[in-house]
This record gives sequence, C-alpha cells and structure tokens, in this order.
Amino acid sequence: MSAKRKRVVLSLKVKVEIINQLKKGDDIKNNSEKILSFVTAFLRGFCCNEKARMFSEKMGVAGFKASTGWIRNFKNRHGIRELDIAGEKLSADGEAANKFVDTFKKGTENYDPDLVYNADETGLNWKVLSRKTLASTREQSAPGHKVSKDRVTIMVCANSTGTHRLPLLLIGKAKKPRAFKNAAKLPVTYTNQKNAWMDSSIFLEWYDKTFIPEIKKFKTETGKK
Repeated sequence: MSAKRKRVVLSLKVKVEIINQLKKGDDIKNNSEKILSFVTAFLRGFCCNEKARMFSEKMGVAGFKASTGWIRNFKNRHGIRELDIAGEKLSADGEAANKFVDTFKKGTENYDPDLVYNADETGLNWKVLSRKTLASTREQSAPGHKVSKDRVTIMVCANSTGTHRLPLLLIGKAKKPRAFKNAAKLPVTYTNQKNAWMDSSIFLEWYDKTFIPEIKKFKTETGKK
C-alpha cells in the first residue's frame, strides 16, 4: 500500500520569493506589483462561496450548496486560517482617518438614524477574580490565587438612536456547553470557535441569520421603509 500523499501548502512568504525569482519574464515584470499586492488582499467568505458555485457548475456537480458552514469546514480541512497582516502597509494613517469621518457623516446624512447600526466586540474573562480584597489591619498579606483564563467574546449591536438593541452574540469554545443543557431558550445568540474568537465566517453567519431578520422585524414593527 502506497504512503498517503502529504498535502503541501506554500506560505505567502515563499510565494512572494518565487515571484521575485521569476521576474525575468516580461509578463511577470509587468504584473509584479499586482501579484505582490495580493499578499495583503482580504478575500471574504462569500467571494469563495461564489467561486465554488461557479466551479461546481462547470464540473457538473449536482446538489452543491456553498454556505458559511461549508467555507468554514473547507478552511479547516485544508489548514487555512486567518492572520493579522503586520507591516508598514497597515500603519495608521491619521489624515485618511479624518477624511473618512467626514465622508461617513456625509454618507449617512440622508439615512434614518434608526436604521444606522454599529457593532463592536470585546473579550470577557468571565471567571477572573478581583486582584484586591478587604482584610484586617493586622493582616500583612492575603493569599493569592491562580488567574483563570476562561474567556468568551461578546459582540453588541444597536442602532444610533438606541431604540433597537440586538441580542448579544456570544462566542465560546464549546459547541454545546454543559451549562446550557436545560436551557430551553437563550437570551443571546451563541456560537463556538476553538479560541472563542470572532472570525469572518461567524460574522457572516450572524449577519445572515440574526442581523437581517432582526432588522426586518424592527422595520415591520415601527413602519420603517
């Protein structure tokens, strides 16, 4: 029985080095900047889904349905993960930031404030105890304890007037936490990720299954268009 073929995945660094070595060709020279800029390009999940659908049609694969769950499993199977890009290309640009603030204000002038939403995420170390305690003046010190690293990510979302607050998005590590065993209905939207972090697939799934339905419901109840 032949040995199982090992999957080889080239890092972006190696790919860039290959491009640099192939600069002798005219086509490579003319397109080198465009190719190298791909290193910092962010490819969204829905773009991958659309491309997968296109390939499935060309290959005649029947019944294929690309979804956020499919793209997440695809990345897990092939060892693809999302990393923060470091370097000068992502250095803060104060001038551009100020221009964006003005552009954003102008862009939202004609929108109903009730329909302008903002979402933000934060980490919560929910088992961390206080580093301080009360003790008698005769006590010289207090016994310490090991700091718990149990952490979840929480995302909050509301409209600019505060009249519509969506259920919290809670991201933990466990797929089915034991604490939820007898909970018939949760007051939050729960999902899981191995590091309890937000990623693009979780956000897109929340956007499709929570955000859009909640906005439609709010508009119906308030008569918004």
